[in-house]
Amino acid sequence: MPRPATSERTGSLLHAPSLERIERALSILIGVLFAVSFHRLFITNINWDEFFYLSFIHDYQRGVPLSLFQTFHVHLFGWLTSLPGNEIHQILAARGVAWLLMGGSSWFIYAIARKYCSRLASLVAVLLYLSFSYVMDHGLSFRADPICAVLFMAALYFLLHDDKSRFHLPISAVLMAVAMMISIKSVFYLPTFGIIFLARVATRERKWDAVKGAILFSIVFGGAFLTLYQSHSLSLADSTRADPAVFLASVGSKMLLGDGWFPRLQYLVRAGQENLIVWGLLMLGAVGMVRRVVRREERESGLVLLALLVPIGSLVIYRNAFPYFFVFLMPAAVVLGGVGCDLLLARGREIGTKIYDMMIVVVLFAQAGVFLADYAAKFPDQTIAQRETIDLVHRMFPRPVAYVDRSSMVPSHRKVGFFMSTWGMESYRARGEPVMEEVLKSEEPKFLIVNSWALDISEPQLGGEAANAYKLLDEDHRILRENFVHHWGAVYVAGKQFDLRPSRPETFEVLISGVHTVESPVPVAIDGAIYQPGERVELDRGMHRIASAGGRGRVVLRWGDRLYRPDRAPSPRPIFYGF
Repeated sequence: MPRPATSERTGSLLHAPSLERIERALSILIGVLFAVSFHRLFITNINWDEFFYLSFIHDYQRGVPLSLFQTFHVHLFGWLTSLPGNEIHQILAARGVAWLLMGGSSWFIYAIARKYCSRLASLVAVLLYLSFSYVMDHGLSFRADPICAVLFMAALYFLLHDDKSRFHLPISAVLMAVAMMISIKSVFYLPTFGIIFLARVATRERKWDAVKGAILFSIVFGGAFLTLYQSHSLSLADSTRADPAVFLASVGSKMLLGDGWFPRLQYLVRAGQENLIVWGLLMLGAVGMVRRVVRREERESGLVLLALLVPIGSLVIYRNAFPYFFVFLMPAAVVLGGVGCDLLLARGREIGTKIYDMMIVVVLFAQAGVFLADYAAKFPDQTIAQRETIDLVHRMFPRPVAYVDRSSMVPSHRKVGFFMSTWGMESYRARGEPVMEEVLKSEEPKFLIVNSWALDISEPQLGGEAANAYKLLDEDHRILRENFVHHWGAVYVAGKQFDLRPSRPETFEVLISGVHTVESPVPVAIDGAIYQPGERVELDRGMHRIASAGGRGRVVLRWGDRLYRPDRAPSPRPIFYGF
C-alpha cells in the first residue's frame, strides 16, 4: 500500500493549505492533550493495584520472597523508594514515567501509521488512542500495561521497518522478550508477530528470506527471554521458585475462560458506548483491509494491518480485561482507525463531496471534546483521602509495622493477609477457611485500613456467608471487629472496646500485644490494677479481665501510647474510586 503524502493522494477535496492547517491544528490539539494528561497524573485516583505494583519494589528491597513472574519491574523502578516523601510521591513519580511512555507509544503509533497512511490519518490514529476513554483514565497508571504497550509498539515498529537495518529485527525480538518479562499477558501480542511473518512468507517472492527472518526473531526472542528470566531468578535469592509450567498452567486455567466467554463484558460494552467514533473508524479500516486481502490487492499490508487487531480478541477469554487492560490493547489497533480516516477521504473524492472531509474535522474536535470534558468532570483532586490516610499512618507509625488492608496501600510497612483482588477473594471464598485469627496471632498487625468494603468492621456483617462472593467469611469479620477499634477516617488500630457496668467484669483475649492507652470516662480495673483515663497499660497476648472502677461507660483500650490523631474531620471522598 503506497503511503499518501498530500491532500490529492489522500483522496481529500481539501486543498493542500487547508490540509496543512488541519494537520497543524491536530498537532497542537495532541500537544494540549499531553499537557492536560500531565496534570491528570497528579489528581487521578490511585488505583489499588498501583499500590500493589509498588509493593513488589519495597518487598524486593526488604528481601521478602517474590514470585519469578510479573515482578521484573522491581529492577526498573527501584529508584522510587529513594525519593523524598511517601508512597503517594513514589507513585506520582512512576506515573511521570508512564506519561513519557505514553508519549513513546503515541510516537510509535504515528510512525507505524505513516507506513500505511497519510500524515493527517496518522495524527488521527494518535488522537484516537489518547482520547479513548479507558486510556484517559488509566494510561498514566503505574501498572504493567503502559510499559508493555510501548515495548510492543517499539517491537512492532522495528519489525515493520526491518528493511532499514539488519539490527531492527533482533531489536524487535529483544523488546518483546522484555515485555514478556514485565507481564505474561504480553503473550497476546505474539500472534500479531506470527501473522506478520506468515503474511511475508505468503506474499513475498523471496519466501526464504521471510522464513529466515521468522527464525532469527524466534531465536533472539527465546534467548533474550531465557537470559532475562534467569538473571531475574538469580537476583531473587529467596524467590518462590515455582515450576514455570505449573505456574503458567494454574494462571492460564484461571485467566483464560476461567469465568466463561467475555468475562468482563460490562466493561467492553461501556468501552463501545463511550468510544463510538474510535470503533467506527477502526472497523471502517478493518473492513477496507479485508476487502484488499480478498481482492488480492496489496495483500501483505492488508494482512499486517489486520494482524494489529488480533490482541483485541483476548477480550473474549481473558478474565482480567478490566478498563486498564485497554491501555495495553489499543495502541496497535488505532492504526486501523487512521486507515479508516484515509478511506473516508478517498470516498469523498470518488463521489465528489466534501461531506467526508467535514466528518473528519468533526471527529477530531469531538474526540478532543470528549477528552477535555472527562478532564473537567474529574478535575477535583481524587487523591485527597489517599494522601490523608498515608500521611496519618506515617505520623502514627514512623517505623514500619505490620498491618491489614486490601492491597498494600502503605508498602513501606508490612502488609499481612492476602491480596483482596477479585481473584484473591474468589480463591479465599472457594477455600472457605477463616484466616484472620492466625494472621493476627502470628503477625500482630497494629492497624487496619478499610480500603475495601469487605474490611468495613464498623457494623456487624449481615446476610450470611453466601450473601456475597466478595466479602470476608463471618468468622474473619468477627475477629477483625473484636480486635481493632476505629481511629480516624479509614484507619483502625489494634485494640478492644467495652460497654462496662459496675460489678460486671468482663473477660477478653488479646491477640496483639503491647502498650495500650486507656480511653474511658471512668477508672477501670484491668487484671486487678486500677488505671485512670489516659494512662497506659501493657497487655500481653492471652486472656485478661476488665471491670469498671467508677461507674458505667464506653471503654476503649487503644494500642500504642496516645497515638497521633488529627483534630479535624477526614475527607468525605472515598479512598478508591474503582474503574
